[in-house]
Formats: sequence, structure tokens, C-alpha cells
Amino acid sequence: MPKVALFNQTGSQVGDIELADSVFGIEPNTSVLHDAVVMQQASLRQGTHKTKGRSEVRGGGRKPWRQKGTGRARQGLSVHLNGLVVESYSDQHLVATATNYRKRYVV
Repeated sequence: MPKVALFNQTGSQVGDIELADSVFGIEPNTSVLHDAVVMQQASLRQGTHKTKGRSEVRGGGRKPWRQKGTGRARQGLSVHLNGLVVESYSDQHLVATATNYRKRYVV
């Protein structure tokens, strides 16, 4: 059984304690320790960052009409960035919602 020194609140050694081999005498499993550290650090994240999603960015990413055959001027973006040829949409700045990064492991 491993022995550990026992100290009081002032820092002076009071005695020794014998630790149980079933708990402290085993070889540590590093992957389990890594998972525990990652789980602890993930639960401490604040998670209030905000980036715009696909539906929030300006422009749709799709041609508003086909290139030939309509008689209209050719357009490549739903919101033309240089002159706003097609009607523009207002930017929506949504409130950041907290993201939950907590991890759960089944033992």
C-alpha cells in the first residue's frame, strides 16, 4: 500500500496515510483521463460566440435567373454587390444564443 504524508493547515506534517491499492495502486488509463479532461474543459466553455449561418448571410448564392433566353441582363448573384441591380434584403443581426459544448460519456 502506498503511503502519503498528511499535513495540517499550517503546513507541518502530522502523520502518514496508507492509500488503498484498489484505487491508487493501478496503472492509469490515459485515454480515459484524456476524455475526462476534454469533458471538463468543454463544460467550462462559455459558448456565446456568434457567426452568421447560411440563411443569415447576404445573398443567396444562386443565380436569380438563367443566363440566356429571358431577355433580361445577366446576373450572377441574387444581390449584385456593385450596384444592387436586384432588390436588396436587409441584414439581420440575430442575438447570439449560448451553445452547449458539454459532453456525456456512458460508463
